[in-house]
Amino acid sequence: MTAYQRLWGESAPKVFNMPAHAPFLTHLAKGLKDSLGTELSDALILLPTRRAVRNLAKAFLSLQDGKPMLMPKMRPLADMDENEPPFTTGTIDLDIPPAINPARMRFELSRLVTRKMELEGGAADAAGALAMSEPLASLLSDMDMEEVGPQAFENLSEHLDLLPEHLQQAAEFAKIVSTYWPEYLEQEGLVSPMHRRVALLKAAARIWQDNPPDRPIIIAGSTGTLGATADLIKTVTRLPRGLVILPGLDTYIDEKVWEAIDEQHPQASLKHLLETLGLTRADIADWPGLKREGKGAARARILSHALIPASRADDWPARIEMINKSAPDGKVIERGLAGLSLIEADTPEEEAATIALILRETLSHEDQTCALITPDPSLARRVRARLSRWDINVDSSAGEPLEETAHGSFLNLTADLATDPLNPVLLSALMSHSLFNMQEFPYKDWLVLEKTALRGLRPHALSEVKNRLKGRAADALAHLHRLQQALSPLQSAFTQDSDVPMLARLHVEFLEACAGGPENLWRGEAGEKAAALMEELLDFGDTLPVLDGPAYQRLLSQLMRGRVVRPRYGMEERLQILGPLEARMIEADTLILGGLNEGVWPARPAPHPLLSPKMRQTLGLSLPERRFGLAAHDFESLAAKPKVILTRAKRDDDGPMVQSRWLWRLTTLVKGALAENAQQALAPDKPWLDWARLLDKAPANPEPATAPAPCPPVNKRWPGKTGGRKLSVTQVKTLIRDPYAIYAKHVLDLKPLDALDQPVGPAQTGTAIHAAIERYTKDGEKGAKYLLAFLKEELQAIGEWSITSSLHIRDQADWLAGFLKERHAKGWRLASAEKYGRVMLDSCNFTLSGMADRIEKNGKSFAVIDYKTGNAASNAEVKAGFDPQLPLLAIMLAEGAFGETGEADELLYVRTAKQEVQSLQEGKHAQSAEDYIK
Repeated sequence: MTAYQRLWGESAPKVFNMPAHAPFLTHLAKGLKDSLGTELSDALILLPTRRAVRNLAKAFLSLQDGKPMLMPKMRPLADMDENEPPFTTGTIDLDIPPAINPARMRFELSRLVTRKMELEGGAADAAGALAMSEPLASLLSDMDMEEVGPQAFENLSEHLDLLPEHLQQAAEFAKIVSTYWPEYLEQEGLVSPMHRRVALLKAAARIWQDNPPDRPIIIAGSTGTLGATADLIKTVTRLPRGLVILPGLDTYIDEKVWEAIDEQHPQASLKHLLETLGLTRADIADWPGLKREGKGAARARILSHALIPASRADDWPARIEMINKSAPDGKVIERGLAGLSLIEADTPEEEAATIALILRETLSHEDQTCALITPDPSLARRVRARLSRWDINVDSSAGEPLEETAHGSFLNLTADLATDPLNPVLLSALMSHSLFNMQEFPYKDWLVLEKTALRGLRPHALSEVKNRLKGRAADALAHLHRLQQALSPLQSAFTQDSDVPMLARLHVEFLEACAGGPENLWRGEAGEKAAALMEELLDFGDTLPVLDGPAYQRLLSQLMRGRVVRPRYGMEERLQILGPLEARMIEADTLILGGLNEGVWPARPAPHPLLSPKMRQTLGLSLPERRFGLAAHDFESLAAKPKVILTRAKRDDDGPMVQSRWLWRLTTLVKGALAENAQQALAPDKPWLDWARLLDKAPANPEPATAPAPCPPVNKRWPGKTGGRKLSVTQVKTLIRDPYAIYAKHVLDLKPLDALDQPVGPAQTGTAIHAAIERYTKDGEKGAKYLLAFLKEELQAIGEWSITSSLHIRDQADWLAGFLKERHAKGWRLASAEKYGRVMLDSCNFTLSGMADRIEKNGKSFAVIDYKTGNAASNAEVKAGFDPQLPLLAIMLAEGAFGETGEADELLYVRTAKQEVQSLQEGKHAQSAEDYIK
């Protein structure tokens, strides 16, 4: 008779304990296979999660060495189906209505929120209403889970007057909803998802009570947190062939400690379950074949005493002695710590790099497995990013947020474009997107269009794009026109209030047009998630108020929040990244428990916007402390495995981090037991942290790169295609200050592209003001009101005219018109305006060109005037030769470059913005033009 044969029979125990250190599914599979034999295929096994079901199936197959076998029926407790055992379609009428679609439930609740907002005189924003429906849905789910009816709100009545006004209003609203919602569901012939789950569990218990099955029924790994689950477990313990296997029941602590267990203790849920079953710990036998000896049992004992309730933590020295005396050699703690290590990184980035290195090293050993378990999604993302350096893709149960996938960005991008159809940045992002596949718009045509017409200031109409093209790239313009036509229906709907299903339909049509058809768009895991989102808007969007474009964008963003995409293929099978819930009953050679800081693991309970903790307690709902207990049980069970690495970061961007309460308890006990040897006892077997730091460490003495020193032959410095050796007077300033810029432009023939959607800046404003002054001058300088009119037209053309700026521009116009009138009164007459000139410098074979803003003549005297809308060069800069623009224009005037020949007696900067004139009297002929060029 094997150890497992005593599992069945009238005198056999019905409830067993699988110690935390034991591989749960491996031992469960072996025990059931050996004890049931050919009956195994008739058994029904209920497990906590779908992942546990998959992993137990793998455990059964591993016992067969690849041979085929008839599997038992395995179902997740959290997702029972009336079409599967224990229910039998056609013979048992469950009379349980179907569950409402979760999306429909959320949309219907948002309708109630919208109505509340309207009654309070607020704006009914669909995205805000949908966000506010989440805590309502959570509250209703908790009430169904705890089987609390709306009448429980009567218990709050006597306490409401003592609460702040906002909590009173929230409680009243929650009361109304909790009363209305069951009535609405009854009218529709539906129930909530949690209500149906509880009802199915209770129905299963009732069916088995009335008709005990003659086949094996096993519930494994559940702590019975849900009341209906606990009742079902109790029913199974009374079945002739029922069996229950508890996960990690603590049998090491004494009865006094057991009685003191509170909701935050790891054993709280199991304690409540045993009370429901009417059993004590002494009634629970260990799973056959397991021994309470060795490293695993020692580790479990250490964790048990480290995590005792705070009220019993005053006798740790005695407990340390008790632990060591549990074995003859007195070295239980040293033996239990073997295989357990702690890594404390300085930053979250270091922690992620270290974990990624451990995962990577696992793959170098054949058949070795490793799993990172953390509730911190940011740590999971960091580790995945670090693994990508070795081209390793790891499945993460946290998934990837939909909004960060290609499909999520495509949804947002197309909606954004509908509100701003000619935005060059959005258009460029759309054309470059991996999902864009509009066949009639080749990417090469887009590049021509972007470079030629969409850089610089934004065009405001297709006609402006056409003008910029000047007859070039006609095919690209036609493609853009077709894209705008496809976008037009959605754009028109965005400009007015429209119902959500219509907006969603138009959005889907544009999405599919951009992707080249639905078959190219709704593919893969992310495509399915995006399709489900749009289907929700199409099916249930009519419950929301009408929207315009910006409101629809907010709604889309709100719906994407919280949706994650989990890839099904292409992942490294021997590595996993899991959350604590998904990691229950996990088996791996190495476990890494990451993010062990307060506020991360355990996470801080988020305050409920509708009910305070005291109000929840009054209603009979569970408190956040229960979640601490469940999280603590996860930690205790996982940390008891044979090889475990605990990691944390000492600080993040906000400051120092505090050790998780469980880690602090464990390290404190170890320090008390081992004193100065404690750090060495928890040291990892390899210097993982040091290696991770070396991966990205810069060399101690980096060798600087040699500075570029181009020196082409003189005859190659100005290629003929650029017009030979020539510069404008403004470029001479660049030649002096930044010669490489001249080299890049004139020798390498490199011309910088303007930015996409370039904002109007000083250069554009200056050009517009210069154009207005030129028009005013050529119109005869008739007075300030004419100059103001020209300034207004030019600035409006670039979108820089506003009520605020008009006052300042009016002052500039008055001052400049007065200045020119004053010059005229002094005898100065206009010789030329905006006059282009050039002069050949034979001595150095160089052409100098320039544009004089204004040249005036008074008798035989000349004045060269340059308008400045920004800062002007100082006399010292000009004298030193750093900004020779005006002196060079004077030299060109002397050479007859502007028609008349003469000496410039005045060189003036007219600063329109500051309404001042700056005269350059010194050094205006300090150097010849050749001197500047040479």
